[in-house]
Amino acid sequence: MTRCPFRTLALCAALTLAWPVAAQAQIAPIRTDGSAGPAVDIRGPLLLIPESLGKLQGANLFHSFQHFNIPTGETARFTVQSPGVAHVISRVTGGLPSFLDGSLELKAAQGSPAFYFINPAGVVFGSEARIDVPAGFHVSTAPQLQLADGSQWATTGGSSFSAAAPEAFGFLGGARAAPIALLPGAVLAPPRGEPVLLAAGDIEIRGGQLAGSGALRLAATGDAATSVRFGVSPPEGLNGELRLGEGSFLFAAAIRENAAGPIELSAGSIALSGNSAISATTWQGGTGPSGAVSLRALDSIALSEGSYITTGSTNRAAAGDVSLQARRIELSGGSYVQTLAEAEGSSGSVQLMASQELVLRDGGKVLSNAFAAGNSGDLLLQAPRLLLDSGAQVITSSYASGNAGGIQLVGTEQLRLANGGEVQSFGLSTGSTGLVWLQGGTVLLEPGAYVNSNASGVGNRTGDVLIQASGLLLMNQANVWTFGLEGATSADVLLTGQDIRLQGKSSVIASSLDGQGRPGSIGLSATGKVEVLGESSVSSTTFSPFEGGTLLMEGTHIRIDEGSRVESSTYAAGNAGRIVLAATESLLINDKSSVQSATGGKGNSGQIGLLAKNITINNQAMVFSSASTGDTGKAGDVLVQAEDTLRMAGRAYIDTSSYGLSSEGGNVLLQAGSLVEIGNASVLSTTFSSGRAGRVALISDGLVQLNPAAIISTETGGKGSGGDIAFIAKDMKATGAIVYSRAALGSSGNAGSVSGLVGGELRIEGSHFSSGTYGAGGGGSVDLGAVHLVLDGGSRIDARAEVGSSGQTGNLNLVGTESLSIQGGSDVAITNLAHVASPGSISTTKISLAAPSLRIDQGEVSAASTRNIAASEIELVGVNSLNLNQALVSTSAQDGNGGRVSLRSEGLMHLNRAAVTTSVLGQQGNGGDIGVTAQILWLDNGFVQANSAAQGGQGGVVNLDVGAVVASGNRVTLGGQVPLVFEQPRQAYNAIQAVAPDGVNGSIQLANPLQDLSASLALLDARLPDPARLGQSPCDRRSGSSLALSGRGGLAGQALPGGPPGRPAQVLAGSCP
Repeated sequence: MTRCPFRTLALCAALTLAWPVAAQAQIAPIRTDGSAGPAVDIRGPLLLIPESLGKLQGANLFHSFQHFNIPTGETARFTVQSPGVAHVISRVTGGLPSFLDGSLELKAAQGSPAFYFINPAGVVFGSEARIDVPAGFHVSTAPQLQLADGSQWATTGGSSFSAAAPEAFGFLGGARAAPIALLPGAVLAPPRGEPVLLAAGDIEIRGGQLAGSGALRLAATGDAATSVRFGVSPPEGLNGELRLGEGSFLFAAAIRENAAGPIELSAGSIALSGNSAISATTWQGGTGPSGAVSLRALDSIALSEGSYITTGSTNRAAAGDVSLQARRIELSGGSYVQTLAEAEGSSGSVQLMASQELVLRDGGKVLSNAFAAGNSGDLLLQAPRLLLDSGAQVITSSYASGNAGGIQLVGTEQLRLANGGEVQSFGLSTGSTGLVWLQGGTVLLEPGAYVNSNASGVGNRTGDVLIQASGLLLMNQANVWTFGLEGATSADVLLTGQDIRLQGKSSVIASSLDGQGRPGSIGLSATGKVEVLGESSVSSTTFSPFEGGTLLMEGTHIRIDEGSRVESSTYAAGNAGRIVLAATESLLINDKSSVQSATGGKGNSGQIGLLAKNITINNQAMVFSSASTGDTGKAGDVLVQAEDTLRMAGRAYIDTSSYGLSSEGGNVLLQAGSLVEIGNASVLSTTFSSGRAGRVALISDGLVQLNPAAIISTETGGKGSGGDIAFIAKDMKATGAIVYSRAALGSSGNAGSVSGLVGGELRIEGSHFSSGTYGAGGGGSVDLGAVHLVLDGGSRIDARAEVGSSGQTGNLNLVGTESLSIQGGSDVAITNLAHVASPGSISTTKISLAAPSLRIDQGEVSAASTRNIAASEIELVGVNSLNLNQALVSTSAQDGNGGRVSLRSEGLMHLNRAAVTTSVLGQQGNGGDIGVTAQILWLDNGFVQANSAAQGGQGGVVNLDVGAVVASGNRVTLGGQVPLVFEQPRQAYNAIQAVAPDGVNGSIQLANPLQDLSASLALLDARLPDPARLGQSPCDRRSGSSLALSGRGGLAGQALPGGPPGRPAQVLAGSCP
């Protein structure tokens, strides 16, 4: 027996084609073998095969041929006269392939018998091949036909003529079965609704066509031992090759009310090339549904060179589904699989299932489209390794009122989109879109990859986008977008994985693009790391009155780096959505990256929450929620909470400013368990509108640390007030930092306050804490409290009213529950540079410093007014001790009253080369009073002065309520007419004055035992005991008398151990040895 291997099938066909021409005169095209009837030669051009040449058994008519061919242009006609014949069964036993290049007809006097033909040597349909049979057409190269009673009719011995209905083509296996081929131009088209079955070792269709409305089934069995049954799907697990090329076409159409049959192919490998096609559709004007298309391959399915598989509906019936299943599936070269709905009927679903690899490349596509009221179908692509490359597309769409179907891509090991690979679900009219779901062990969206879902129309919704990876989810120069158009709601986007990384300007966007739709939310959730790198962006934007979607990132580590952006914004009446970044370990925002929410309309910016164990915002990174110029929306709050540490550095900043017409700035809360550290970074909230600026709070259960160039500020540039600034910590250290709340030039709102509450030490070194006004509003207060409060290194705490401002400053309150120290050139000051029309309307403010131990060492506390407003007051309370060392405590006014100064201590008050002064420097105003209350006042080159230089002004009152005054050098200058000048640090005498050279001197008041010495001691040079000599003798060596209380006992020979000897009588008499 001669067989044609599949790879030489074209050669075999050519030889078979040439055979009839060469041997026409000697060999008939058809010869029966005599096993079912007489052995005869049959010649054309009409090759008539009557019933009498076969054997009739029940409803079966058997024919057996030595060889069977139809020369070009001739016709082989089987005729049946007996009634009740249902099956005409033919076999070829001579071992030569059949070449059919003409018409094959079956004419029955009654009924519509089906046709069965087996030739184990092979079958070739030539370019002129046609069929005209009343029912099904079944051709195979199987060696036997299996019947329903278990018998076989074989091409070798052992056959039986059974009345049982044919059941299957039987392949014995062991050797590869011969092929079937259709050459260009061959057309196999059975009558309406009838099936076609081709079963062979291999099947090649080169430009041929199989068309009808019944089932089309092709099985390439290879060397498999199997049965290919009639009327059911071909078996799976076959290993033959099935190829369609050169524009081949398999077509099944539903006609009128009848459903089209399925198209089913099963083989080891299936390949469509050269614009070949498989199509199942409804017929226009009919009502029947189209059939499904199913391809099953043990090894591979490949579509290339523009080939396609499609099902469609042109009526109310649904289009059939498409299913491809193989070890490997590839669509390339513009090939596609498509279902479509062109009327009310819906398109079918598509499933591509590969056990190893599924590849779409070079423009390969999987599509489901709806062009009218019908819906497009769902798409499912699944394989361990799934690749969309080089312009490959997976799309569901709706161009009218129908809804677009969902998309599911599953790469259990790896799902990869690269070089323009796209997954889209969109509705361009009024339809909604379905879920877009990508799953993989590793999901790689590489350069040019695009995942999109959008819908149009009020009430319609864009399908959600869900991308899940059990390992890494990588986006590199890739985009995942959802949009709501013309009132449609935008989809939610959720990315999950062990690690998620966006890089190379990748973007994830959920947005409503007009004034009616709702934007979607975005979530990135990883069990490991979430990284947004390389100028990538994640954003949710609303242009409608609806609130924006939430933007959530969560993972063990979150990193926003390399100029990347996380954004939720609104440009209409709707509020922007919240942004929440939550990491169980670390959160890093770095290198000019931003987490931002903005409003450009009436809606508010969204709140921003950053949560992690450790948070770092570094290197010009930005976290801001702002309201834009000309709009009314409020800036959102920013909450940054770290379980352990929170660090900002490298010119990073947090900003919740408002630039709108009446919008407010957002609040800022920075909170950490052990450390809040701000270094060369800024935390800002500003308003330029009638709304207030936001409040700023830094809270730590451990340390708040402000490093050099740190800036914490709130400001108003409009009618709204500046926000308050608060620090709450166990310990706090500020080094080279600036903290201020300010009412800017041209504003009318008040500046906010600055406060600090510290449970341990608050150390301020080389830093500036301030609240002031440049505008019509007032300045705020600065309130700092700690167990130990230290100002060092030239630090400054101040409240200011600048030139042109309202002149209203705030208070300064510094409290140390154990100690307060101002040292190293530091100062605490209220400065007023304003000139106002009604200075009496300005509330007097105060500097208040209090602690059990209060020390000012090379520091200054001052209240100065340079124009017509009274200077502020100063109050210093050192409960146990108050030490001023090379220090200055002063109030001064130009043309207003000098401020009052109060110093109080229940213990020792020590002035060492220190001055406490009040003064008026201009033409009007009285000197401020000075009150000193202490158990002991130790003047160690100390200076207490309440003067006025104003014409007709009055010096202040100096009230010394002290138990004792101790003076260095045993000398204090009291009063006088000429103001003495304090020379720090060279001050070498003690002085107490209340002088008004051009006015009325003030008074100096001493408590008991001297009630009022201000007048009598005005020119007195008082000499008090030198503290250096106290304790050496009860007698001052320069005094002329002394008094000692003897008590009831005798007097010692000397007053004190080690003192000068002498008799008690001499001591009592006043004579000292």
